[in-house]
Amino acid sequence: ELRYNDNGDVLIECKIGKAENIFNKYDLAKERTITDEFEKYLLDEVEIVPMDENVAIKMYVDENFTEENEKQVKRAIKNHFSFNITKDSVKMKSNDIWAIVFFILGLAVLAVSPLIYQWCENTYLPFYECCLILVWFFIYEGGYMAFFDRNDIREHRYNMLRLYNAEITFARIQAPNLTPLSTMPQLSTPDDALANKVVKKAKTKQPFSLFERFKRKK
Repeated sequence: ELRYNDNGDVLIECKIGKAENIFNKYDLAKERTITDEFEKYLLDEVEIVPMDENVAIKMYVDENFTEENEKQVKRAIKNHFSFNITKDSVKMKSNDIWAIVFFILGLAVLAVSPLIYQWCENTYLPFYECCLILVWFFIYEGGYMAFFDRNDIREHRYNMLRLYNAEITFARIQAPNLTPLSTMPQLSTPDDALANKVVKKAKTKQPFSLFERFKRKK
């Protein structure tokens, strides 16, 4: 079930508490990268949203979450997804180049395969069969990269773009009131009471004495 805000955008809600919970621990500037877990959560949430819907991010934070923390979080999310959008664009170009290379290699091997067939016609060397396998491999890989891999990268980049353009809002929540452990009544169990009784009885018992034993006989 999708939830919408007042602007008609699909809400992605997340509880982060402190700003440090979503920053990468290696990022000293606190404005460039977010953790892989937080990125994965946002991507998993945006993947179930229809492609024609915009998204908005609502974060539940602690009461002491300052305005400077809000700026840091927004800046970190923008910078993180901006970098990943650029990376996906570069990856898509590289994928297209390799797809073209595989197609060219497949066509080239297909073109020389008749010559190899004539050369190996009277021999038992399977060069012609190897050429057919190479043709199938290059055409298959090129087609898979051109259609399936490219579509996956483009969809991933589009989801990154939706998260980059998402409106980010913050909602402060109160910390739960916890009763200190020192004020909690400590009740003794029957086993504890029995143990205390045994200890008390053991403390009142006198040590064994030969004089007392001789006195009793008299």
